[in-house]
Amino acid sequence: MKGIVKIVVSVMLLALVFAGSAVAQQQYPPQQPPTQPPKAPPGQSGIPAAPAPAEPAPPSPEEVAAHKAITDAQAKKAKGVDDLIRLGESFVKKFPESRFNSAVYASLAAAYQSVNREADMFRAGEKSLELNPDQIDALSLMAWVTPRRLNQDDLALVPKLQKSEEYGKRCLQILEELVKPETIDEVEFTTSKNEKLSMCHSGLGLVFLYTDRFADSAAELEKATTLALNPEPTDFFVLGRAYDLLKRFHDAVAAYEKCAEKSSAVQASCKQLLAGAKKQAATQLAPPKP
Repeated sequence: MKGIVKIVVSVMLLALVFAGSAVAQQQYPPQQPPTQPPKAPPGQSGIPAAPAPAEPAPPSPEEVAAHKAITDAQAKKAKGVDDLIRLGESFVKKFPESRFNSAVYASLAAAYQSVNREADMFRAGEKSLELNPDQIDALSLMAWVTPRRLNQDDLALVPKLQKSEEYGKRCLQILEELVKPETIDEVEFTTSKNEKLSMCHSGLGLVFLYTDRFADSAAELEKATTLALNPEPTDFFVLGRAYDLLKRFHDAVAAYEKCAEKSSAVQASCKQLLAGAKKQAATQLAPPKP
């Protein structure tokens, strides 16, 4: 999926990352497991046990054919993004109860993201996860993109960061437990899995930087840049900032150098920060241990 994901780094993202401590004053709380009262066994609570959910009806041949047109368009890239969006939106309108809808909305979210239709991307991604919280394509995309679209003045900044962290951690959990289907080639499976892992680690790395967990941020971004076939310059940029804040200046130099190699929205910033990191590294006789 990451191959069709088009990075757009906002001025706000740069401001937040340069600040290094963007939300420390907003009292970002540690994650706590939800507490729930114990459930009484059916029949003991005075409420009859709910009937087991009915199995969904088998999809009709027309529904299967319409869904296949979407998956074929994705796999073969035979149609442009506009056609993929048209096919997806037509499908969810025509088959509102389809078992395929979570996957279709995930496809729509990726398509909308690739053409910078941000509101539609979030709408489709959230709908996909509403239907199936474990839909891995939507989960990895939302984990990756949500912290990159934050506004420092947003009153919901902290809840959005918390949601981003939940997406990222759930994404990693599912991917670590994922078993390769027999119908998929080993190399193809591993490559796709690693790309999604990279997206989730990247999203967490940015969340942790925003919330002053610099060592955790560096650890996540190290994984993100290692797992990706073609690591994004933005990930090296954020990794360099985490190293800077940890005073690991030799490591920061290496990260900024990789960021500065590719043309991107952060290339000029990486070159500027690289010069400063080199001066700081020259004062260190040896890289400090992480």
